[in-house]
Amino acid sequence: MTKTAWLFDERGILLSKIDVHPSPEEEGEFLIPERATTIEPPALLADEAAVFMGGIWVVLPDHRGKTIYAQTTGDALVVDAVGDIPAGYALAKPAVVVDAEATAARGAQIKADLAALDIQRIRPLAEGDVAYLSELNARAAALRADLHAL
Repeated sequence: MTKTAWLFDERGILLSKIDVHPSPEEEGEFLIPERATTIEPPALLADEAAVFMGGIWVVLPDHRGKTIYAQTTGDALVVDAVGDIPAGYALAKPAVVVDAEATAARGAQIKADLAALDIQRIRPLAEGDVAYLSELNARAAALRADLHAL
């Protein structure tokens, strides 16, 4: 005859369900390991963890392994503990940071386009193709204006 017990780690977080066996020395007693209980944990939803505290199971938010973002700076942090997300952090990147990343990407693309135009301007300059060179210079000026507008 066995009995069911639930193991938890040093922080009380539920790990697994196990079968425990009767004690050969004490009638009616079972061999329950340290950091285990025969009290059944509650059913959990996604992003929840059961934590054994003070002889009872408590359900806490569980975002371990997820990235959270500081809402003022956009700094990323990987969650490594159960519980509420710290104040000032959220699962979504703040809009300001997303805009800054988009602006940086656009700036990098403009600089790459300008470098490509510089290479294209060498041939017309050498061959005296003034009309094509003027067109390339106008495109470069427009790209520089876009870059300064960022």
